[in-house]
Amino acid sequence: MVDRAVRASITSVCDPSEIIRPGHRVLIKPNLLAKARPEKAVTTHPSLVRALINLVKELGAHPVVGDSPGGVNTEAAVRGIYKESGIGEVCRQEGVPIVDFETNVVEVNLPGGKLYRKMTVARASRDVDAIITVPKLKTHGFMMLTCCIKILFGLVPGLSKANYHLKMSRKEEFADMLLDLYSYAAPRLTVVDGVVAMEGNGPAQGVPRKLDLILASTDSVALDVVVSEVIGYRLEDVPTNLAAVKRGLTGELQDLEIVGEDLDEVRVSDFVKPITREVVRGVPPFLKHLLKDISSAKPVSNESRCTLCRVCVDNCPSQAMRVEKERVLIDYQECIRCYCCDELCPEGAIELRVHPLARPFVHTGS
Repeated sequence: MVDRAVRASITSVCDPSEIIRPGHRVLIKPNLLAKARPEKAVTTHPSLVRALINLVKELGAHPVVGDSPGGVNTEAAVRGIYKESGIGEVCRQEGVPIVDFETNVVEVNLPGGKLYRKMTVARASRDVDAIITVPKLKTHGFMMLTCCIKILFGLVPGLSKANYHLKMSRKEEFADMLLDLYSYAAPRLTVVDGVVAMEGNGPAQGVPRKLDLILASTDSVALDVVVSEVIGYRLEDVPTNLAAVKRGLTGELQDLEIVGEDLDEVRVSDFVKPITREVVRGVPPFLKHLLKDISSAKPVSNESRCTLCRVCVDNCPSQAMRVEKERVLIDYQECIRCYCCDELCPEGAIELRVHPLARPFVHTGS
């Protein structure tokens, strides 16, 4: 059923034989944020990866699969993520190589770069003829949505991701960096896994939500605009969408051609949005630092769940976290509110708390 739905979605927007040629080497890039079973909706479901592998093979091309999960990634850790997600077993059954995204890297030019003209990425992304991205539709506490554009951050090796969070703590800058990366990657095709999406405090600690949606496009930026509309975001709620329109990379919803299901039939009016980094809007820039504890949600360690595994400490871009006397302590003056700790905690022990004074004004992007 998933295979048929994937093919129907793709053929409604393009002839796949025109973008994938015989002999091509094709990178299929799923979302492998962290170690989680498919039913948790943290990672791309393996059935979509299998469907794309089979399609690429039928077109006479050679698929490979790769992604860089969040955080510090050892070979064993990455292998465990592939296994838990089910994607590793799919690759084994289909005889498809999993390519190294962590140590085999290369510096590439970003032809449409605004903030960056060069970035270091997985060499496999350069050494293929085409890239197909397969994002999981999820909310994101920092960028509001992780889907067609945010998935490209997985081309950056694990340890390097923290540096970008540290350098670009403003969501507007982070959005432009992602679009710079998009100018290099230029996926030939994007297929969104919205069969079971994630709502609430995604991208790792949210709640699975069955939508039964598969969306496809040869234009990743435009597809993010459509996805946002489906789950009830305004254009300005999603930083990458707003930046893309400003840069002329896409139009607004009314400028896009949408085929297949009627948009009104698939809209989800009650899709739960995340607590955002900026819970109170309209705070003047010169006051944001002074009022950071009030105007933004704070990550807090839940001691009853915490196992002191140090994943949050080891992956904090600003080194604001430490273990002391068998507790995780956070220096909120150093914390940049990137929420990497929340994303990567395997126990869901990081909670995002809003200051009591801000609760009446909480902004969730809706």
